[in-house]
Amino acid sequence: MLIAALFGCPKPTVVPATDTPEYAAVVVAAKDGWEVELRFRDPQTAVLFDTSHGPWRTSWEALGGGRIEAHHGLDLLVLDPPGTSARFRVAMDADASGTPPLVRFSDGSTAFYTGQLALLTVESREAAIALQGDLRGWTGTQPPVEVEVRGAAIIGPDGAAQTVRAVAHQGTGPYVYSGGLRPEAGRLADPGLPDPVAQAFSDDSPGVRRHLESRWGAPIPEPSLWLAWGGPEGDLRNVGRAEGRQIVMSVQGAPYLDPEPDLDPLVWFFAHELTHHHQRLGGVRWPTWMAEGFADLGATEALFALGRYERSDLERRYWSVSRECARLLTGRTLASSRGRVAYVCGDVAGLAVQGLLPDRDLPALWAVLAEDPDQDVTTDDLVAALVARGADPDGAEAVRTFVEGRHEDTDAAIQAVLEAAGREPHYVEGSLSSLAFPFGR
Repeated sequence: MLIAALFGCPKPTVVPATDTPEYAAVVVAAKDGWEVELRFRDPQTAVLFDTSHGPWRTSWEALGGGRIEAHHGLDLLVLDPPGTSARFRVAMDADASGTPPLVRFSDGSTAFYTGQLALLTVESREAAIALQGDLRGWTGTQPPVEVEVRGAAIIGPDGAAQTVRAVAHQGTGPYVYSGGLRPEAGRLADPGLPDPVAQAFSDDSPGVRRHLESRWGAPIPEPSLWLAWGGPEGDLRNVGRAEGRQIVMSVQGAPYLDPEPDLDPLVWFFAHELTHHHQRLGGVRWPTWMAEGFADLGATEALFALGRYERSDLERRYWSVSRECARLLTGRTLASSRGRVAYVCGDVAGLAVQGLLPDRDLPALWAVLAEDPDQDVTTDDLVAALVARGADPDGAEAVRTFVEGRHEDTDAAIQAVLEAAGREPHYVEGSLSSLAFPFGR
């Protein structure tokens, strides 16, 4: 029997049933994969998807009503003639550089990311193409998309069969799972995981959770953890997403098959995703660089506090982070960046922010910024909160310059923000060698 499951949140986001929702999607868990039908109350000529990270949707098989095109990094659904629905069979080899649209388990079962169905309205195909991939010129809306999962028994957190209705909006939406695996104690573990990985999943994630609860001064509900094994091919690769109570992760790579594998990257991965649980309380919308960069910093601090990292590990990590940030930040601003640059340069900015705080309490600063729900946090908000909590105003302005500026010499920009935060960066042959970290044990 095919089982589809939504574990986490702790309950699915339940949308009141409406006869004709303005924007809706039906996701069907079929024997050979997943099918998606997008439905519209009024005829549409074109709509944009609000997450890209690669044109994986262009590999979906059109089953009627529309086609998907990729233009300058944006995915576009075109309905010609105008229509009220479009149906597709999802390609099972879909891949992306951001949140995985599909997570595959070693037994062939899969989890589907409903957030990939979030939409942006647009006047026409021509207007979408004219954006040239830059949404700063976009003038549409981000409507909630009511998602219903069909085609199988839906197992909710209490184990009872139910229909799942979720919301795909602004790139968010839970994963749903279709297959024969069963959760145990809130965890869905791939039976194909190498033994050391499965053991770390069981033994180390609770310690990470306890540390983060202590650091943030707040408990979080028991998370629903899914861990899939992507296989031994290639280098180590960890991808995942946290939303509500749900954390979905996939790991792969030959290093995990070593007799005594280095599991620090895996535990760091747990810590990064668990940090998002604390960050996302309150409904505030965060810049990508702040959410991801500060989660990277929080994960690194967690491993140091738990004794997995020594100071030498920190120095090696931030040598690498600073080099990657310098390379990726060239020709762009951190404030408007997504992808890998938001992680590594956001991590550098986080070091500076935490270093500027007299109490080094980054979670407390985050809580101040989250006090106004349903807002978009800006760099202005961050700078004001820093100064209000006792940071040096010149140092706070240096963070603004680093985040919002376009830098010709990115190495110099990194050095300047770390020096302004009192991190005492020391360089050897142009590379960051050591600094005063804003945490310790």
